[in-house]
Amino acid sequence: MLLLVEKSSRLMLLTIGNILDSMVFWEGLVPTPDVIDAGHRNGVPVYGTLFFNWSNSIADQEKFAEALKQDPDGSFPIARKLVDMAKYYGYDGYFINQETTGDLVEPLGEKMRQFMLYTKARGGILSPTSLFLITKLVDPNRLMFLR
Repeated sequence: MLLLVEKSSRLMLLTIGNILDSMVFWEGLVPTPDVIDAGHRNGVPVYGTLFFNWSNSIADQEKFAEALKQDPDGSFPIARKLVDMAKYYGYDGYFINQETTGDLVEPLGEKMRQFMLYTKARGGILSPTSLFLITKLVDPNRLMFLR
């Protein structure tokens, strides 16, 4: 895989496709076209990152809770948009990094699980390893990965 790394104003190419089984784009929700193309040319799934701050501020807790809002029919509007973006731009899913803590967040572990299952089911064409979760919402003795 050719991975583009910015150094000053020039791009450097790294050949590392033979050792990657997935590529998480840490720079944001939607991977750039060059990263998607390089990954897919070499059979490597590419994931965007949905990041919730390492924080316990009320504002960050409210932001996380808002992302998990459900419509009256039980669907998750944010999840629908995440799937729509992945399909439109041609990447394979998301790495979900949830680090926000606090009283508003603590009871949302099961809701987060349902959000992820809904996203995975709605995705359909997304790869089977399209959602990962790092969180303090679950028992630290159990790793919670949806595959």
